[in-house]
Amino acid sequence: MAALPYREKVIACERGGTYKYFLAAERVGDVWAAVVRRYGEIQKDAARATIEVVTKPFIVRSTLLGNPLTVFRKRACTAADIEELHALLEFREVMDG
Repeated sequence: MAALPYREKVIACERGGTYKYFLAAERVGDVWAAVVRRYGEIQKDAARATIEVVTKPFIVRSTLLGNPLTVFRKRACTAADIEELHALLEFREVMDG
């Protein structure tokens, strides 16, 4: 298993650049609190049993358990937006080789 946090590309998603970010269980609450402070209020969808924060560059969504986070990039999303999100998630890209 990869070290946490790590991410997996969502191949089945129609949108390009959709990833699931898997967090250490003890970090989930802190990460969601940081997402809310930076991007705004959590919206709950009882029908789908999900929570999400909708921003200009992306949507951050999860089940009610809060982990993993699925990030749907929107057209307005830039490399700087992803870099900022990765800092909040404490995610660092690991290159093979």
